[in-house]
Amino acid sequence: MTYTETGASTFVAQCLDGLQGTALEVGSLRNTSDAARLSDGWTTLTMAEWAKATDSAVITVDIRNREAQLARVLGADLMRRVTHRVGDAWAIVAGLDRLPVFAYLDGPNDADWHLLVAKRLHGTKRIAFDDANEHDLGPKAATAVPWLEANGYRRTIFDGRHICLEYNP
Repeated sequence: MTYTETGASTFVAQCLDGLQGTALEVGSLRNTSDAARLSDGWTTLTMAEWAKATDSAVITVDIRNREAQLARVLGADLMRRVTHRVGDAWAIVAGLDRLPVFAYLDGPNDADWHLLVAKRLHGTKRIAFDDANEHDLGPKAATAVPWLEANGYRRTIFDGRHICLEYNP
């Protein structure tokens, strides 16, 4: 298990290390939101850089088209490997035709929603949660992490705000 104090972008880069395939990002807050911080939305660019370097792809889910447009403009060169899906995240995740190698879940503060998504993504090599840490799983990961651990996952990377689990059947 690795502990590092980093921002979300560095954490996501660590989670992606050694992987190739499709990564999924759900629930990114963009700089267009009133609640946004300057660093919000940069995980998409980190994932796009990984996709370019590894001949991989990224699917990012935004609730509104405005946020997806901003991400495309910020990283136009990198965004060629990123598919933006706009709409209900659960419907998009449920409709995936294959599992991603990595999923970064930053959806609503709803433990049941994250558990439902985690069950749908079971078999994904690495699954990470925002707003969770080693000692306090928080409202997003409170039920999903114990379920994943009971079903073949182990905690591998964590920092003060994120936790990543890896599938080891």
